[in-house]
Amino acid sequence: MFYGMKKPIIFVLILVLLLGGCSAGPNTDTQPAEEEKEYVTPLPEKVTVTDSDGRTVTTSAENGDIVSVGYESTSLLIALGAKGRITGIDARSADSRLVIDSCPELQDTAVVTDDSSGLMIESITAQKPGLVILTDNYVQHLDALENAGLTVAVVRFEGVEQIKSSVELIGSLSNTRQAAQNLCSYYDSTLTRFKVLTMTEPQKTVTVYNNDEVLTELLTYINCGITDDSGLIIAKASDNVQGALCAPSLIEPWDEPSVSLVLGLYWYAYNIYPDIFSKEEITQQAIDFYAKFYGVKYTAQQLGLES
Repeated sequence: MFYGMKKPIIFVLILVLLLGGCSAGPNTDTQPAEEEKEYVTPLPEKVTVTDSDGRTVTTSAENGDIVSVGYESTSLLIALGAKGRITGIDARSADSRLVIDSCPELQDTAVVTDDSSGLMIESITAQKPGLVILTDNYVQHLDALENAGLTVAVVRFEGVEQIKSSVELIGSLSNTRQAAQNLCSYYDSTLTRFKVLTMTEPQKTVTVYNNDEVLTELLTYINCGITDDSGLIIAKASDNVQGALCAPSLIEPWDEPSVSLVLGLYWYAYNIYPDIFSKEEITQQAIDFYAKFYGVKYTAQQLGLES
């Protein structure tokens, strides 16, 4: 059911774009989303790509080990089915609720960063991985890693539009292109859905705390005007702004650049356009997202969505 749709043409368009079933309602405990399937680690391959910084990177067909330095890349490697190739991770990934629930074996994987965003270069070089993926804050260590003879790809997550290209890039680097295409299709269709559902509604105005660029870009997908004096302030949960509308962040932040950013968009849309989006719908969308891409079925309470 699509909430608040009165125009037949738009209704038909939404059905064409987004027709699909929903999974069963939430369970009381975290559990695998479905019967366990045999997992096959994607094989390494020699592929040449252009990374987020325009650098040419060629991977090895003999060495498939990947050290993922950044939560976003680690999360994506798991979602794309490349968890078996990860041999090193950053400290944030090691402590992540989502990483622990979806890939508990990574708890025994080497942690190659310290609490100050520093990189343990010797720990990485000792592993002799076929590829090191660096994200945002860790790119400062690029030269040191390359000087140590390692193959390094920079994958950035700095905006709503860049996320899709980052998914495709990691899909190529890890030989999981089909999974990356599926994830990009989900991302694109969800963003399109928001635009279509809200484009005929009177525009709502909001204020984005600290003029955050990611949130400002994201909110354009639900027909929001950004002003400095709106009665509704949108802020990141980590900003701790009293009275602001923040996305849930119990499993992972839904307000930072990653594919789960669309779940934050569902949350904002429900609060800003409650006649179009229901609490039940956004809850089911979040449950389905983690079940489909991470193999874990969270409850509404675990997601921070229970009233």
